[in-house]
Amino acid sequence: MSNLASVLKVLPRPKQIVHRLSIPFWLGLGVVLLLAMWLHWTFSDPFSLSSDEATHLMWLRLIEAGYTPYSEVYITYPPLFPMFLVWSWRLWPTLTGLYWISFGYAFLSVVASAIIIRRIKGNIAGIATAALLAVALGSARILSEQPSISWSLFAVLFALIYRDTGRRWLLILSAVTLAFSFLTKLQSPFIPVVIGFIIFLRFFRLDLPREFLKQWRAHWRTFIIDVLLWGSAAILPFVLIFIFFDFASFLHQGFWQHVAARAAFLNDENYWAFAMNRLRPFVAEHTWLISLAFLGLFVTFAYKTKDRGIFLLWFILAAATMLYHRPVRSKHFLVFLPLLAMWAGIAVSQTWLGIIHFKKLSKWSKGVTILGLSLLAVYLLHIVPIFVEGWQTGPIHTGPSQDNQIAANFIDKVTLPQDCLITDNTNLAYWSGRLVPPQLAEISSNRFISGYVTRDLLIKISTQYDCQIVATSSRIARFTPDFKKWVGANYLGRFRFDDHELYVAKANTTPSPSYPMSVELGNAIRFLGYSVERQNLEPGDTLTLVFYWESLAPSDVDYTIFVHLRDSNNASRVGADHQPYDGAVPTTQWRVGAVIKDVVKLDLPADLPSGEYQVAVGMYRLDTLERLPVVGDTSGENAIILKNFQLGDE
Repeated sequence: MSNLASVLKVLPRPKQIVHRLSIPFWLGLGVVLLLAMWLHWTFSDPFSLSSDEATHLMWLRLIEAGYTPYSEVYITYPPLFPMFLVWSWRLWPTLTGLYWISFGYAFLSVVASAIIIRRIKGNIAGIATAALLAVALGSARILSEQPSISWSLFAVLFALIYRDTGRRWLLILSAVTLAFSFLTKLQSPFIPVVIGFIIFLRFFRLDLPREFLKQWRAHWRTFIIDVLLWGSAAILPFVLIFIFFDFASFLHQGFWQHVAARAAFLNDENYWAFAMNRLRPFVAEHTWLISLAFLGLFVTFAYKTKDRGIFLLWFILAAATMLYHRPVRSKHFLVFLPLLAMWAGIAVSQTWLGIIHFKKLSKWSKGVTILGLSLLAVYLLHIVPIFVEGWQTGPIHTGPSQDNQIAANFIDKVTLPQDCLITDNTNLAYWSGRLVPPQLAEISSNRFISGYVTRDLLIKISTQYDCQIVATSSRIARFTPDFKKWVGANYLGRFRFDDHELYVAKANTTPSPSYPMSVELGNAIRFLGYSVERQNLEPGDTLTLVFYWESLAPSDVDYTIFVHLRDSNNASRVGADHQPYDGAVPTTQWRVGAVIKDVVKLDLPADLPSGEYQVAVGMYRLDTLERLPVVGDTSGENAIILKNFQLGDE
């Protein structure tokens, strides 16, 4: 035969045998949904957060704490994604809940892709597309890329239906869903071109190029009106949503910062090696899906499948966008998965048809069918063992890394839940349960590279906020080593674990005791007062006290602080002797003039009788048990007696 189309023309057309009823398709899609839910349940690990996910959760915590997005909280994504986080949390306020809602959001891309291909190639292709994409996506994450892609897929779907039916309300719906995609994240900036091409194809036939002028004279007014209608409907959601948000701040954080980062990466001579290192794992993970997709692409042009030009344009624009994008991360390659799954779904459908009519096929057609069957078999051999292992092991919740867990335990012990934490380790910030300063809600490499995070900015924020702990990870050490030196000079101690360390006890802390006092101990240390975190306590609760100490003179002794809870008979019932910050900030490291915020937690026994209690506080030498004298002592034991408080019912 003279050409490829004639070689394959004996293959049966899908429309001849594929059942077009909706019920089989939706039943198949329901089965795929159950498969996807099982995959998500089996392979998701909500407690093993990526740095991006931890950043998103910090946005959520800060917004829930009352900070305003953009004007206070530094957020580099458009408003719809932070709004999604807030609404999801209020609907299901657990980490597991966020993951399940994110799964549902991401699964919309499976539905949209399946419907698109079903309209072109039939039920089998649609269901195969859904299954292949569901497997490729795996378990959902708390990320914005997949929801953004989902909205863009629906925008294309509605545009295709509009093209076939002429219903302009679908054109408006396409514009609105694309606006939702961009308001979630600008993940698919090329989709307006794809939709514009679809609108163009409603009025103009590319297979009649010689009659283009005739077509233009007949349809140009309607074409222009529809394009303007689509554009106006796309812009309106942006106008409406930014009534409620600070657009100037968003533009600074969500647009210009990315522009500056891209400009910086353009000068990086190692960028392409970096990008390839991101591409290789994606290709390795989806090798057989990509192979099926290439076969599907081949089939679409061999059979002149409807809309083949749209999908090829779609892929070319997506690839061009990735080449233009700086920097490329692994998550950005998700934009290719729906296209790959749709082409692969076409390949599966054509293979199925070839199997049914195998005896009637030419040698070339049989070869195509055998190739499709072979690729599908290898794909199944690749994924089935993974499914079996998942079935046997079930969900695995890893939780924080050992280093993060050690650091989080220390932070929880020596600070209050409402205390802030300065860190470039977003996972530690999440697991510690502490808020970061809202300006540092996102502290990615992009912000450093673009110049939007500098040493001076970090010092300014550290000075503004009374954060008692600074946890530096790779970014601060790599991009702003001078800030790390500044922290070492302005914090009194370090908590070391393995190869990591936390800087603790800000030297110039501003004292804010609820009960101010001024009591000197040995003319070297002044007790400035204390706060009680919770007044109404019951047996079994934790009494949390915050002490403020001021260093008046250098000390050559590491004093131990004693805290005794005493009953009405002056008998000590609970004690919490300690050195500040669990020994990380001994008194010999206190600088003259420094104020130390000391958090003490006393676990009250469940059988502790109700009644009136008092707390005695002071310092002593651990080697001799000699107490540091209290100037003007009235207790008779060199102790500071705090205000009595009631435990339980009076």
